[in-house]
Amino acid sequence: MPKNKLTVFSEMVVKFLRLSFLTLLIILAVGIIFEIGLRARSLQPQNLYRVGFSATVLDKWTGWAMRGGVGVNEYAVTNAYGLHEDREINLQKPQGLKRVLILGSSVVWGLGENLKNTIPRSAQRVLEESGCASEVLNGGGQGYNILNTNSFVITKAHQFNPDAIAIVMDMQMLFPQFPPTNPITDEKAVVKQLGYFEGLYKKVTEYSVVLTVMDNVWKRKDFLNLFNFPAKPKNWNPKDPQPAIKKGFLETKLSGIADDGIDLFNKGLNKLKQKDTGQSIAISPAPPLPKITPKRLTLSEYEEKRKRELGGLIASISAFSNKMNIPIYFITPYGPYFQVASDDLNKFSLNMLGEAKKLHGDLHKALKREVELSSAIVKNVAKEGNAHVLDMFPYTKKASMASGHFSTDGIHFSKDGYNHMGKVIANRLLKDGLCSNDSYVMRAE
Repeated sequence: MPKNKLTVFSEMVVKFLRLSFLTLLIILAVGIIFEIGLRARSLQPQNLYRVGFSATVLDKWTGWAMRGGVGVNEYAVTNAYGLHEDREINLQKPQGLKRVLILGSSVVWGLGENLKNTIPRSAQRVLEESGCASEVLNGGGQGYNILNTNSFVITKAHQFNPDAIAIVMDMQMLFPQFPPTNPITDEKAVVKQLGYFEGLYKKVTEYSVVLTVMDNVWKRKDFLNLFNFPAKPKNWNPKDPQPAIKKGFLETKLSGIADDGIDLFNKGLNKLKQKDTGQSIAISPAPPLPKITPKRLTLSEYEEKRKRELGGLIASISAFSNKMNIPIYFITPYGPYFQVASDDLNKFSLNMLGEAKKLHGDLHKALKREVELSSAIVKNVAKEGNAHVLDMFPYTKKASMASGHFSTDGIHFSKDGYNHMGKVIANRLLKDGLCSNDSYVMRAE
């Protein structure tokens, strides 16, 4: 008996659905096999907050800021002011409450840690255990250096009415990244805003190495390196100059005709503009200047430059806080920078030492000298500006990865390290009388 058209169509739909389901099962099975294989080769899914994917927005005062009101998870949460807090606050602090604002980079933020283990919460816990009613706020900014923090102190920090400000000077904070001198006119050139589905896909990559490889160019390179792919031709040298591409006669002619046509079109459009009444002067664009290769600094010149740039910003923050009558504390770098094995050193995130490494000829030598030099700059300039200093340099010279205070990147802390730094800051505040009945007088130590 012949089948009617509806029956034939229904059977085709069923076959299509079965085929689609079977295809999805095959893709899923292949994906699971690849996932297991990649994880066996030590590849891991990306952590979005460790690779720079964060809820940042442009800020005309600090360069960028953390977006307010983010509630994705505890690692990324912010309050209405963009502080890494799961609590809202009033700018005018409650009577009888001591408020401390801790500033810095993602070290203060506490990448990948629960809020209770961040430096500010650890400091607040110590203060409260001593009987001091306090509120320690997390003003860390992901990617911040001392230049961003200087702007934050001058434009925003004092508006929170803090009784004290502490600035944690990790390795990233020590190197001010000055912006280009030309104005930024395109917001999209600075901060990329993802669509809903692209952002959703990014979140899913945190759970799969396969999806991470598909999403992230750096992971794709790691993946290809597992198989020594792509293959390179023999005697291939990446520094060999590329052969010049010669244009043919016809291509050259057509290109010239197109340029002439565009010039004529622009001249025609200019005739439609308002005629010059003689009140204005037409100024031709200045011819471009030849590029001048920057002079390579000697070691002494480089260190003098570091003293000017870092010292100038420390002096700026100290002077402003002094005038605002807000006690301010600078915490010098604390890390395993002197007692470190070469294997651990190679894992450290020390891209800021590129120039110093060239001058010293050795990464570890450059690291030790930079920590020593920067600690001295912070300490000396801060004291000149009547600011407090928590000098961690003597402890840094003895510190090692064995202490359990540090993460593998040499910048951030472990859970124990964050709690330790919070305790160090809180104990100093208590020692200086933050919570005593006497008036809290700022003094340099």
